[in-house]
Amino acid sequence: MMTTRPLDARVKRIHDTVERDDGARALVDRLRAVARAGRLALLTAAKDLPHGHARVLVDVLKSP
Repeated sequence: MMTTRPLDARVKRIHDTVERDDGARALVDRLRAVARAGRLALLTAAKDLPHGHARVLVDVLKSP
């Protein structure tokens, strides 16, 4: 008989305050700094460039 354990998951909502140790936030901040210092190349294998993740990342990096 299998026993079930409670799911140990952390949910972050968009309205939650940003934590400085958030890994995704730290990566975006670092990429933004690199982009401001010079050129940043994003490589993707997506066939649909206007709707791909790289396009979303470009928009995020260009935002203030």
